[in-house]
Amino acid sequence: MSEPNTNKWWINRPWREIQTNLREIDMLDINAEQFVADLQQFKANVVMINAAGIIASYPTKLPYHFQSPYLTGDSLKDIIAACHKADIKVIARTDFSKVRRPVYEMHPEWAYLSPKGHIVDYNGDVHVCLNGDYQQQYAPEIIKEAITELDFDGIFFNMGGYQVKDYSYNYYGICHCDSCKTKFAAMFDGSPLPKEENPNDPLFKQYMVFKQRTLRDYAEKMYKVILGVRPDICIANNFELKEGFIRQESNTAFDRPLPHWQYSASDNTKWAVSSYPSMVSSNTTVDFPDYHHRHVAISPFQQKLRLAQNLANGGGLDYYLIGRLDNHEDKSGYEGIKEIFHYHAEQGEHYLNITSHSTIALLNGPSGNQAEFRGWFRFLTENHYLFDTLMVQNALNLPWDKYRAIIIPDYQPLSAEMTVALDAYAAAGGTVISVCRSGFQDEAYQPRKEVPLQCLGLDQVLTVREDNRSAYFKI
Repeated sequence: MSEPNTNKWWINRPWREIQTNLREIDMLDINAEQFVADLQQFKANVVMINAAGIIASYPTKLPYHFQSPYLTGDSLKDIIAACHKADIKVIARTDFSKVRRPVYEMHPEWAYLSPKGHIVDYNGDVHVCLNGDYQQQYAPEIIKEAITELDFDGIFFNMGGYQVKDYSYNYYGICHCDSCKTKFAAMFDGSPLPKEENPNDPLFKQYMVFKQRTLRDYAEKMYKVILGVRPDICIANNFELKEGFIRQESNTAFDRPLPHWQYSASDNTKWAVSSYPSMVSSNTTVDFPDYHHRHVAISPFQQKLRLAQNLANGGGLDYYLIGRLDNHEDKSGYEGIKEIFHYHAEQGEHYLNITSHSTIALLNGPSGNQAEFRGWFRFLTENHYLFDTLMVQNALNLPWDKYRAIIIPDYQPLSAEMTVALDAYAAAGGTVISVCRSGFQDEAYQPRKEVPLQCLGLDQVLTVREDNRSAYFKI
């Protein structure tokens, strides 16, 4: 057995992270020793702090990196050094989804454009497109500067991908900038971009594939840039690399329909641990009820429930608040957070290198029917069945021999490779439970004309009855 790479500090480290999502004004009087002392009160051993992207939280030499005017407290360099002295690893929080208005005015071609040709300017922050030169060419330069000028241990990208809403949840639609138009036309024989997100529109089905391919390419570019200069960096959410950590949120929102998904932390942690066992699961409990009410804390019991679910499913601990720990307005959740963090500090070694003994797998992914998936999640959890959640993106790279059953909860776009693997699994003695329209589309979101799974024993694809009230199965 080969020795673990000692540069990968996150391996076999009990994970207790706090994200201090700092406002610009928090850097006016930030004190490095106080910052560390506050983290130690929680027994946190990882911290995430604002670094780069929309705002540079350190003196930058790059022309398109907007310099914060509030850097009068202790420097980011001194804060990192103080954290390292206390054995606290430091993750750089970055955000390349927007630029400040002066940067946009120098390069308007970097901006996201709505189908009507409008930019999104949210209080001076202008949305930029993943395919434009800012994210493709200049973001890597900013990253290289940040992780070479400062001794960060990890990096996180906030609001990555294709953003179609602003912070007030206003919807603007698919980006129609020149970069998107050019790339989409090159990929699909000169086709124009779809005007709206309509799952029945053939153009939009192509656009879904376009997003998958461009996001995969961007992820590969980024990890090569980062590891090219700092091979010891822990990267968040890079599923192409399949190492580092998976950062997710358990949160609430006032416009989210009730009831809230109380298995959120279990759900997030379970798929991360099951589908990417070589990555650390860092599902955060968000301190506030909604972004617009970010200075009021949610119930401490809700916080503890999320953290307990993280641990019960093999993940680490993570807590996220706006501002610093010392100047936070509502500290009512602190004691509950500390209770779970302190418990883990005492028992964390027992949570390392644990493996699932589940004999059931529940398939899920970005294009799944979440209502159906959550119904099966509740059914299995509340009847005390041990199960894993396998994400379709990586399920074929994992062994299935321990599973007695694999459930496909109305997951439509299954690849040919996946359907063949499921049939082979069934032929070898496994049980496949296929629900509703599972596999009725291929990976390009095109409808299948043939039966998707031979193990179902069907002669033809049947029509779908949407309303199943008063329906029974008699076995």
